Amino acid sequence: MTVHGRPRASAVSVVVAAAGYGKTAWVEAQPEGRVLEDLHTLDPAVQVDLVRTLLAERTADEPVLLTSRLPLEPQVRGHLTGPVRERGPGDLALTPQAVAAVLAEEYALTDPELPTHVHALTGGWPTLVHLAADAAARGLATDLAGELSRPGSAASDWLGHDVLASLPAEAVELATAVAGLELITPELVGAVLEQGDSAPRQRAAYDLLLRVGLLVPHPRDRLLGRSGHQLVPLVAAALLAEEPHAELWQRAARWYDAHEAPFAAVSAYARAGEDARVRALLAERGTQMVANGDAAGIVRLVCGTGPTPRDLDPGVRRTLGEALTTRGEGYAALGAFAPLIATAEREGWDAGLAVRVSAVHFSQGDLTTARAVLDRVPPAVLPDEGDGVQWRAIRANVASMLGADDEARSLAAEALRLAEAAGDPACLAAAHQAIAKTSAGSRKAAHLQLALTAARQAGDAVAVARILGNQTYSLLAAVRCGEAVTVGREAVRATELVRPMGALIAALHNLAEALTRTGEYDEARWHLRRTAAVSQRTGPSRGAASLCGLGDVHRALGRREQGRAAYQEAISLSRTSRELQVLVPALAGLARLVVEDGPEEARAAAEEALEVAPEALTPYALIALGWVELAGGARELAADLASQAVAAARDQQALDLLADALELAAEAEQDPEPARAALDEALSIWRGGGAEPDADRLEVLLGRLEGADRATRTRGRQAAERLQRLGVVRIHGRSLVDDPVGQEITVSLLGRFEVTVGGSPVALPAWKSRQARTLVKVLAARRGRPVSRGELCEILWPDDDPVKTSHRLSVLLTTVRGVLDPGKAWPPDRYVVSDSRGLWLDLRRVGIDAVELLADAEHGAELLADDELERASEVLAGVDASFTGEPFEDDPFEGWVAEDWAVALREETRSAWLRSLRHLATVATRQGRSNDASAILVRLLGVDPYDERVHRGLVRTLVRAGRHGEARRAFERWSEAMTTVDAPPPDPGELVPRPRGPG
Repeated sequence: MTVHGRPRASAVSVVVAAAGYGKTAWVEAQPEGRVLEDLHTLDPAVQVDLVRTLLAERTADEPVLLTSRLPLEPQVRGHLTGPVRERGPGDLALTPQAVAAVLAEEYALTDPELPTHVHALTGGWPTLVHLAADAAARGLATDLAGELSRPGSAASDWLGHDVLASLPAEAVELATAVAGLELITPELVGAVLEQGDSAPRQRAAYDLLLRVGLLVPHPRDRLLGRSGHQLVPLVAAALLAEEPHAELWQRAARWYDAHEAPFAAVSAYARAGEDARVRALLAERGTQMVANGDAAGIVRLVCGTGPTPRDLDPGVRRTLGEALTTRGEGYAALGAFAPLIATAEREGWDAGLAVRVSAVHFSQGDLTTARAVLDRVPPAVLPDEGDGVQWRAIRANVASMLGADDEARSLAAEALRLAEAAGDPACLAAAHQAIAKTSAGSRKAAHLQLALTAARQAGDAVAVARILGNQTYSLLAAVRCGEAVTVGREAVRATELVRPMGALIAALHNLAEALTRTGEYDEARWHLRRTAAVSQRTGPSRGAASLCGLGDVHRALGRREQGRAAYQEAISLSRTSRELQVLVPALAGLARLVVEDGPEEARAAAEEALEVAPEALTPYALIALGWVELAGGARELAADLASQAVAAARDQQALDLLADALELAAEAEQDPEPARAALDEALSIWRGGGAEPDADRLEVLLGRLEGADRATRTRGRQAAERLQRLGVVRIHGRSLVDDPVGQEITVSLLGRFEVTVGGSPVALPAWKSRQARTLVKVLAARRGRPVSRGELCEILWPDDDPVKTSHRLSVLLTTVRGVLDPGKAWPPDRYVVSDSRGLWLDLRRVGIDAVELLADAEHGAELLADDELERASEVLAGVDASFTGEPFEDDPFEGWVAEDWAVALREETRSAWLRSLRHLATVATRQGRSNDASAILVRLLGVDPYDERVHRGLVRTLVRAGRHGEARRAFERWSEAMTTVDAPPPDPGELVPRPRGPG
């Protein structure tokens, strides 16, 4: 048991979980406060004394964090004042993505499917995750469960010594008794175990196992909104040293059978030796079991580890084939269905068999064969409910994917009409999915929500998983990217639980696309690699979507060759399967990727996309062909294609395609004002939907438009920096590094004077004279305001005859214009403008670092005032990084910097830098980063040791952070500084802690 100080959080937090859940790691990650760990090791009376002392000693706003392997006793809990928040195993367990990071970073395990397997076995229990990773790293991944639960293994010993030994005997006895049960509820425990007087103790033991994390929500029940539980699988395997007696299995089987848990009943009947009941349930309720997500269990139960048995009842064989299909084992499924298919060829197909066999070919990406199988059923024998509704819904889905949109809409409408008449939730779920497949926008979203509700009513976990994946796709089209990531993660979790391989592939791909939109490229690639791994087991064609997704990621990052390879393979696979929903986007993506360096390849891809695209996919092809025409110089044709794409995307309510079409329209437009309007509309779509990298790309393009104002160029430059941090290297073929945003020429005044033309610094000899450089310095210092010729002559030649210097200025102006436009590609006044008022730099085309710094400082202050702390921190930190020195401080002719034209700029930039540092310290304080805030304030005092506001801010920051000794020393330095300048001394009350305010 340890007591120590930690950074602060809020209120009282009680962290309760079994050993190894990471309670200490969670505490260490929290802000400051007082911590009391391992309370379970102490007697309740001692716990009460410690808690009372700790609460009495803490300051008013100082939080408390308590940890224990067991729930706090009531007498201890009663002494906790104020709001109390309990954290448990669900808050501490690692997510599948976190498990993947542990395996990759700490154990160099990069198998894309291993993290999911480890998470399923361990429930994300951190120590179990590490033990599983260690076993996998030693080459034991083929039977992790067996290795980790083996008596004498590191995991088994740890569970016994560190976990079970901490629990009361009743809890261990209950966990051991239910270790072999598939689904656990309090009611089941009451029915299966002889309770009598022990019932209250068993209920308390059940609750305890839940609180400490041995019992966890059953993942499939949670998916369906139910409340069943399971033991963490590795814990169950370790406790199941010997099989419970047959009577327990029989009681459990009967309870499951009566409470809509058919596979749990089958498993229990099998262990009780009641084979006839097993066969009957598999035949009668097999489809329900598969829908509930029990396909893997069915395959294990029927086949063990071998091939399909020969002597199966037709009903069991149909269930097995359906389960194998869901598991992605297509060839084995066809083998299971083979005798049934042979009988159907002789006696006629029924809708149920056709639906199940077509699903095998559909899962392998063979849509034409799937359609052919469905069409083996004569229309006259199609029922109007059950499998007949499922047949129509699936046939509509296949038709849609093959581009037969009218046929798909008709079939989907018929399926919905019949499903509503029948009132069967499973049929309603299928029919609403079919309608959604043929719809767009809000109509599509509404039908998906209706389908999800119906699927949950039907208890169809597989359908729920598929619908969540479809919702992710719909959210992406609506550019609701943050929601798409959230729903996409839920869809992946759902499909991982029930393992319908086709749905898992789609869910992984959709999540990867959502993550690409939000700039999380590394995680997106990880999910796409997982997609490829799963696809290899279901058939080669199913990998096309993941390859297209990889192509999209590489295109976003500007990686042409990697993107080309991914797109080309996706095109090849989807041509074979005729999966137009992959083929058209892959062709369009390839065309847009290679348009600059492979115009013929780009045109061929774009034209093929337009030729094969159904109505819903036409915008992809129009946009791709528009970029091809634009690259070839056919600007008017590109604009026309963009206009067509805009209209089609609006009709389909596909905001993502609308934004892409508007971007093309802007690039094809010669007038900057319509281009700016199109980019602004596209920017509002991406920014409003959380697609930050896409929004940043448009900020860059807006900053590059001719006539962009200073604020727009500043935003474009900041967006370019953010994109570069993500790894983006070019936009529309133009480098983000070598092609600066907003100006064709840059003038650096801060620290070191330098002029850059076309990305290259102007060499000193090119200026021909010192006065030419000075002329540019003076004009830059005036920041786009006219300087009269007389004033310039006085600055450049103060002691010469004005009659002579007027001609010299004209010659000098010619020299400067030649330096800035060495190829004479533009009119003379493009960069240096002249009229009767004098000369000035055109800041639309000439960038000045000091001007940008002043604009950024102002922008950062505005963001702080609006309480946009993250963006303010980014902008203000950029000001600090940009201030490499005062203007002209490297100038060898030091007398010049005393001139009015130089002094004003020096003072203004220095003041803006110091003001930005103060604002940066304020941001850090508001965000609770006291160390950063105090470090910035110390820097400020190094520049100006007499700034009373900074002294006060430093003392207050240190006091709030509890660093009272440092605060006292800072206060003394403040007092000395004020004495030096004869200012009033500071108030000692500044050393007294005070309640936190908003600042």
